[in-house]
Parts: sequence; C-alpha cells; structure tokens
Amino acid sequence: MNLLRPLVLLILLMCVPAIARRADEDPYVRLAKAIEAFGAVFRDVQVRYVDPVDPIELVEVGIDAMLEHLDPYSEFFVGSETDEVDMLSTGTYTGVGIVVDEIDSALIITDLRNEGSAKEASIRIGDRIVRVDTIWADSLDQDGLRTFTRGTAGTKLSMWLVRDGKADTLKVSLERRSLALESVYVADRLPSSIGYVKLSRFTGTTREELFRAISQLQATAPLNGLIIDLRDNPGGLLEAAIEVTELFVPQGSTIVSTRGRSDDESRTYASMRAPTFPSLPLAVLVNENSASASEVVSGALQDLDRAVIIGKRSYGKGFVQSMIPVADGNSALKLTTSRYYTPSGRCIQRLDTRNSTVDPNAAFQTLAGRTVSARHGIDPDTVVSDSTLPRLLYHLLESGVIGSFATRQAAKFDVPPQSYVAGKGVLDEFYRYIEGLPVNKRDPLFSALRNLRKSLADVESSPQLRTALQTLQAQVEKEYLVQLHAHDKKLRDLITKEVNLRFSTGSAQYRSNLLDIPTVRTAHDVLLTPKYGAFLAPKLPSDQ
Repeated sequence: MNLLRPLVLLILLMCVPAIARRADEDPYVRLAKAIEAFGAVFRDVQVRYVDPVDPIELVEVGIDAMLEHLDPYSEFFVGSETDEVDMLSTGTYTGVGIVVDEIDSALIITDLRNEGSAKEASIRIGDRIVRVDTIWADSLDQDGLRTFTRGTAGTKLSMWLVRDGKADTLKVSLERRSLALESVYVADRLPSSIGYVKLSRFTGTTREELFRAISQLQATAPLNGLIIDLRDNPGGLLEAAIEVTELFVPQGSTIVSTRGRSDDESRTYASMRAPTFPSLPLAVLVNENSASASEVVSGALQDLDRAVIIGKRSYGKGFVQSMIPVADGNSALKLTTSRYYTPSGRCIQRLDTRNSTVDPNAAFQTLAGRTVSARHGIDPDTVVSDSTLPRLLYHLLESGVIGSFATRQAAKFDVPPQSYVAGKGVLDEFYRYIEGLPVNKRDPLFSALRNLRKSLADVESSPQLRTALQTLQAQVEKEYLVQLHAHDKKLRDLITKEVNLRFSTGSAQYRSNLLDIPTVRTAHDVLLTPKYGAFLAPKLPSDQ
C-alpha cells in the first residue's frame, strides 16, 4: 500500500488548479468542485495508468494521506481494525495474555497476564517470537501479530519462540480466551497508610475498577492519602476520565468542556454525582507519555485544587475524536471533532499541531487562584524525573542490554529459583557479555567515535590525527569501564530485578519496588507533610 502513496499525492496535486480557493465562494460549491476534480483524476488513473491499480486500495491510501494532513489522531479503520476501538468500550478482548514490544526489529514478550494461556504455557518475559502458525514473525509488526492472537475464544494457535541462553526453539500451543482489559495495573498499600493505584488506560470499566481498588485498600484501615499513577497512560475514553474524576470532586464541578465546529461537539461535562472520596488527599503522577484522558483527569484535579500533580509535563493531546461509521458497513472514521478544555479554560494541546488556536502566552488560574499554563500538556506542581539511574546504566537498561543478559541468566533455570540474587560471578559474566556487543549498545559515545574514525578514513587526514583519535577511543573505553564499575551495586540490583521479572509478571515486580520510584517516593512524602496543603494554597503576593 505504501507504494501507492506517491501516486495518491500526485492525484491530489493535479486537482489543485481545478479547486483553487476563492474566499467569496460558497463552501458547498467548493466541496462539489473538489469532489468532481478528484473523481475525474481518479477515473483517469484507473483507465490510463500504465499498470492496473486496485481502486479500493487506492482510495484507502488517499483517505490515510488526507487524514494525516489534518492531525496525528484522525484514522480510517477497515474491518477488524475497529475491534480495537470496541475493546475500550467493552473492557474485554480475546487473546492469549501477552504484551509485546518491537525491540531491535524483533517481537519481544514484555509482560504476561496471569489469566492468559501464555503464562500457563511457561512463556517468559524476554522471549522472542519467531513464528505464529505459518507466518514468520520477521514479516509482522505488533498490529500484524494481533491479527493472529485475537480471534474466537476457545480456538488455538501455535507459537514458536527463542529464549536467549537456550539452544532449542520453544513451541507452544495457546488458547484464545476472553480477558478483561484491566485498567488497574497495580493497587497497593504503602507505609504510613498511603494508597497507590496505577491506571494503565481508561475504558468502560475503569471507574468501577478504581472504586473497588480504593475500597479494598481502605478495608483494613483508613487511608491517609492516595497516589493515582497516570505515568505512561495513553488515555482512552473521555467518559471514563469524567467518571474517575467524579469520585473525588464536588457534585456540580466542571470537569471538562469540548468545543468543536458544531453545537453537537461543544458541551460542558460536570460531575453528576456526589463524590465517593470527597476529602481523601490526592497526588497524581504524570510524565511525557501521559496523554488524552490522563490529562483530562490530572488537569481537572489540578484546576479544582483537588490534587497535587507530580512528575514531568504530560504529552499534550487536547483533541477529541469521534467514531463515525462509513456507509460500506465495514469501516469507521475516527475523526478529530473538537478540543477539550480543563475547568480553568486551558486547552493543553501541543503547539506543534497544524492550525493550533492555543495562545502560548495565556495564563489561567485554579479554583484557589494558583496560576497554571496551557502551553503544551499539564505542568506538574513539582517536577520529578522517573529515574535517578546514572546515565551509563540508564542506557544499558533502555537499550535492552540488561534485559537480554537477564533472559540468558534466567534460561539457566527450568523452574523459578526460590531466591535469586546476582552475585559477583554474575557481574563478571555481564562484563564479558557487553564486550561482545556492538559499540552502540554499550554507549552512544562509542558510535560517535567510530563514525568519526570512519569519516577520517574516507578523506585525506594526517596519520597523527588518526592516531590521536585511536588513542582517545582507547581512553574512552577504559574510562567507561571505570565509571561502570563505580555503579556495580546498582548494576547487580538491576540484573537481580530483571532476572526475577522473567519468572513473574510486570505488575508483580512493579509492586515490589514502588518506593524505589522517585515520583512515587516524592508523592508519598508530600501527602504526609504540610507540603500537600502548601501546593494547593493560592499563590500570595510577594509582599505578604
């Protein structure tokens, strides 16, 4: 389909002279002219183009190009692709219980569901998918894989996997099951009776799940505060965000408003119910991957002075999409039809979006008079990074080096060890492991030096300069090992955590390390000190 994209763009360019804009022309007349011009060119392409062109495929590519011109969120769904949208509404899906990510062009298992058949088949985090039924995985992306793992409950599929450290390919038979699309990823009680709930998405069941999780945390003893973790939550249903906010704000409070071109798309949503937890102290965690519905919740709770926002500035998606059925009955259009605004009037859409109407200099105030901005995303009341790892270790973790090594270590055990801790011997093995890796995996600086040496080899340069650069690279590699050894303890802790993760699920391991997360620790401490009230108090003039 990508091969047709230049052709579609050419068609659109050919139409431009025929539909030149006139400010005084009726918009419906212009629309009719545009359709007529496009249809004429489309017919010519079908009849006269040098090679046969599938008209349906050509139209789909044209629609995709048209929507991409508008914004990043408007999409055209065909056939089973609409299932992803229905899944959010129903809160259920049919699958095998795996979470997959594309790492180094491979499909890697990154998490497992306890109720899924994949965990029962002893698939582990870190395993690489190489084949599904008759299709090799190197021809699939995540969406392509989903067409095999989804289907009718009770049916089966075959999957072949490679586990680093094992010579043989693993073959498993997996049953597709109806699984709940859980919004609550982790719920736990922290020291000093602080509750913690991580929401992974907003679906039709999110309010019920969150209410149940908080109630269970309160069952043993009252909570002194609650942390709602929306980091890396990409959003979901606007209605779910409104229902979640209703749990905490006074009845009648404005939660969010939408403004579009038509009256149907412009409305204000206020809390319709009395709050279930009206006075429970709240801290909400966000980061650069918190978007859409996550920003509706965090923006409303911030504007209403109901919660302290902690973390990093959120993503900045202030557009609302509507699902519009297409006449063919097999397709749907997800179209941006309005922008949403927080109670103070902020639209937090990022300013790099085409035709943005957001004033970057506008200032808004919360209910108590605090100044908040609408530049791009929700700015936290206190900024805290998600990680305090040294740069060298952060790169090894993010690039998958530590995870790949952990997979090899875990492969030595056929059953989970009772207590695994990475010792000095494992650390020595890790250092031998990274020596055989490509230089870019160890540190980006090595790649830069290698590329510089290659560039000098391609042009005329003095032998002294090349020798000096070679000496510099040797010194950098030596210093790299010195710096890495300075963090041996943290490195062993990371390896220990990653190996144990191979025998568990992401949520279980996440729960065991909550207070090691800087944003969680900060929120925990803020809720227990006078800082909580100070954050929510209005800003006083400097002379008072």
